[in-house]
Amino acid sequence: MLSRSVGKGVPVVRVRVLVVDDHRIFAESLAAALAAEPDVDVSAAGSGPAALRCLERAAAEGRRYDVLLVDADLG
Repeated sequence: MLSRSVGKGVPVVRVRVLVVDDHRIFAESLAAALAAEPDVDVSAAGSGPAALRCLERAAAEGRRYDVLLVDADLG
């Protein structure tokens, strides 16, 4: 995670989030809402295999995700 200081030396941490949902409109809406926050980096995947590719790529780049939001009923 990247961090920066704001105000009186309080660190602000950038959070990396991966949204995994096979309903495109929901995934895009959730990703957009999260991305509106200044210290959140959001990626989205539409399937389990796509999510695994995102995770593998992030790990290879040394930029792992902090939060995974996964649809419990991927179709």
